[in-house]
Amino acid sequence: RRSGGRDLRGDARVAGACCQGVSSFLKLSSVLGGVDGQQHASSGFARFAATARAAPDALSALARVCAGRAGDAFAECAPVSKDAATSALATLAMWADKSSDTYSSRSSAQLSEIIGTAQVVPSEHFNDPLLAVALVDANAVEAFCDAAGDDRASFFRVANACAGVRAGTRAASATRDAKLGGAAATLVERNVVPALVAALDHARAGDRDVSAALCSARARVARDVAVTLRRPFATPLPPVGTPSGASAEASLRRYQEVLLKEAAVVSLVLALEDALREVEDEEANASPEESLSETLADLSLVFHRLDATGDPHKSKTSFAGPPVSLLSQLVLRSASYASQFVEAGGLDSGLTKRLLDPKNQVSILVDALLAISQIARLGADKYVYIKASDACCLTVALLSHHDCTVRARSCNVLGNMCRHSSFFYKEFAEQNVIRELTKRCADSDKTTRKFACFALGNAGFHSDFLYPQLRGAVKPLVLLLGDEEPKTKANAAAALGNVVRNSSVLCDELVAENALEALVTLATGEPSGTDADGSGAHGQSQETAGQSPVKIALFSLGNLCTHAPCRERLVELRLEQKIQTLAQRPDADASVKKYVARIQGKIHGAGK
Repeated sequence: RRSGGRDLRGDARVAGACCQGVSSFLKLSSVLGGVDGQQHASSGFARFAATARAAPDALSALARVCAGRAGDAFAECAPVSKDAATSALATLAMWADKSSDTYSSRSSAQLSEIIGTAQVVPSEHFNDPLLAVALVDANAVEAFCDAAGDDRASFFRVANACAGVRAGTRAASATRDAKLGGAAATLVERNVVPALVAALDHARAGDRDVSAALCSARARVARDVAVTLRRPFATPLPPVGTPSGASAEASLRRYQEVLLKEAAVVSLVLALEDALREVEDEEANASPEESLSETLADLSLVFHRLDATGDPHKSKTSFAGPPVSLLSQLVLRSASYASQFVEAGGLDSGLTKRLLDPKNQVSILVDALLAISQIARLGADKYVYIKASDACCLTVALLSHHDCTVRARSCNVLGNMCRHSSFFYKEFAEQNVIRELTKRCADSDKTTRKFACFALGNAGFHSDFLYPQLRGAVKPLVLLLGDEEPKTKANAAAALGNVVRNSSVLCDELVAENALEALVTLATGEPSGTDADGSGAHGQSQETAGQSPVKIALFSLGNLCTHAPCRERLVELRLEQKIQTLAQRPDADASVKKYVARIQGKIHGAGK
């Protein structure tokens, strides 16, 4: 109150001292709570929060010191006062935002009553909604952005500011900005993105060989920035066709344009070095004797206590989860984001090695694999970057990972590495990729089996270079023609057709393993049609993409008819008569009739 009081308004020295007092009180409240003493800490915070939300002038003064805007009388406050103000304001924002069993969460219906609107924001809960609104009205979000983007700010002030932005923008989008278009509108209209990108700027980080505590603070910045920037994508949009839905969609489009313009992907890629850095818990909680700013104590004592994801006992990779997740989502959303990712060094060999470290959290591995897979899908021109990253070798090592999602996504990545050309065939041979993929055909996970077939099929599509290694995959692929999953059957059928597409080297193996009989059964024993989700195997040709196992099997049988050993066996199996019946079915569509005619033409034309 004294800092914002009428008689002291504009007195930077007194206001700065008051900010330091507030910061010290909040830190002391946390210390008194002890490691497990949430009751004491919550009591101290609750008393102070009640005082703060009843003193809007004081909150505004705290925000002004935090912001340090040029021309404001409080801009003359000492750096230590600005650090303290930012730490205190961020702690209050996190307290207001915090939702857990320890604290009494309030629903969005109560928030709506507080802010005077009938709109209810689903699944938004706040520990102290009155304080949340008071902070938004005190321009706390803008103050945090100013602090985060201040080139003169200490990195610990930046770290506190980013934590404050994370909590403050959530409060703003659920309250004052609820009608503007939600989280995306908040981040655009309040100019949050440029500030957060500036916070990630490595130029301000100084020497890379710094204390573990500073590395930990940088990692927290990367995490908090990513959590904030990802929120518009994680928040469900209102129903399509409604005014609020249209507004939210427009805001999301503007938001994505801002992310692209500000090159947020580039800054996030550069920040991964910090987020993935290994830091021991004891080092992360360094003491003030190490000549660090007092705000570090706030980070370790208060933020660990208030931030649901800030568990000090988790590994350092927990900080990398949100940045990697956001980058993966952006790469999947747009080729422009993917280009920025590659240009920023997202496929640097050192970074890729750390991202695909088997010891990482499963979510990090999966998101990293999704990003690499999408880049591979974009075109053969991206293969040179993927090869330089050593992603092939690193991905092969993940084929035996304990988590089935990691195994499945690894198979998918390898399949997309062969989607457009034979660029990786030589490396596949050197790394024994086919052998490892063949093992995954017998995986207990159905998705892994599906993508293993997909990868094997693409490994035989462009040339017969890998046919000798694919010989061992024939039998497992034949067995998968009877898999429970339609897509797996389609991928297996496509792969068997691909291993004769470029030569007859494997015809004897196909005949010996009864692959022809299995394909005939698949093609003639099931009704035609497409998969439920319209997807299917890649590799046979563009015209077969997204088609049913029946159609894929027919196309593969057409490939087999090119070679005399297979064609003769198919004639013995009375294939022509069976497919003629198939073509005459009432439900046979144009594609089925086309593939039947193709087979008949090859049989009558002696395979030509």
